[in-house]
Amino acid sequence: MRLTRRAVDAARYPHGNGSKRRFVLWDNELAGFGLRVYPSGRKVFVFSYRVAGRKRLTTVGPYGALTVQEARKRARKARVEVGDGTDPQEANRRRRQQGMTLRDLAREHMEELEAKRKPATVTAYQGLLDKHILPRLGHLRLAAITEEDVRRFQRRMRETPYAANRALFLFGKLLAIAERRGFR
Repeated sequence: MRLTRRAVDAARYPHGNGSKRRFVLWDNELAGFGLRVYPSGRKVFVFSYRVAGRKRLTTVGPYGALTVQEARKRARKARVEVGDGTDPQEANRRRRQQGMTLRDLAREHMEELEAKRKPATVTAYQGLLDKHILPRLGHLRLAAITEEDVRRFQRRMRETPYAANRALFLFGKLLAIAERRGFR
């Protein structure tokens, strides 16, 4: 099927809300270009390719922020990069890593959580981020977060012990993710 605005608007996740199966509608005009549909209804353009014999899938961009034509154009550019021997996913990771802030990581983490957690959990986490974590620390680059930043955050949260426990848990989780992904 050729991806068009009408086809993208009509696309729905077919496996039920509790499923974790990946669902991608592939474009027959440009090989490797497709639309990934999440159980939450979120739609993201993707590009599939091979580097050194390994199959990779990279995000081109979210539907809404990009039109189908813009996404296809970016996927063609990625195809040229692959032809030149560059791994677009690795290049994106390096670019993000250089300037990724806590706010950027939190946004990515919340997008991943939408497919895995109950809506109430996602809402609670988002509330902690919006009220406690991001206003104080969201602007910091992940590589620049120090132990003093963590201690200062803990001191500021003393007045609300219940929220402090949950906010510190989530903040620690974000730092662990940053460590695992090599951002710190």
